[in-house]
Amino acid sequence: MNYAVIALAGRQFIVNEGDILRVTHQSEPSPKVLFYKTDSQVRVGTPYLDDITVDLEKLEDKKDKKVVVARFRAKSRHRRKIGHRQEISVLKVKSISEGVKATKKSTKTTTKAEVKPEVMHEEGKE
Repeated sequence: MNYAVIALAGRQFIVNEGDILRVTHQSEPSPKVLFYKTDSQVRVGTPYLDDITVDLEKLEDKKDKKVVVARFRAKSRHRRKIGHRQEISVLKVKSISEGVKATKKSTKTTTKAEVKPEVMHEEGKE
């Protein structure tokens, strides 16, 4: 049984493949792996493990359960009841993989020395 401990949205989660997480709203979730365990090895990051990736799939964005706040002041007939629903994202752990982390492809810039001049053909001569 392999699992990982990830840091996401200011919290830490222990995740297995197929787990479902409910976190505060994330437009693009990017977890950082702190700990990874398989049947044969245990790896601890200092602070993160860059070669372990946890792929998350966003299932939906919705609002969480309502939190009710009631205020009361004694002997003054003051009562107030307000509520709030926090926006959350529901995420599913697709896979936990080991290997080199994919980096963004950088566009190659060329200098003038690398550009070959075009051959100019004169009209009438071939």
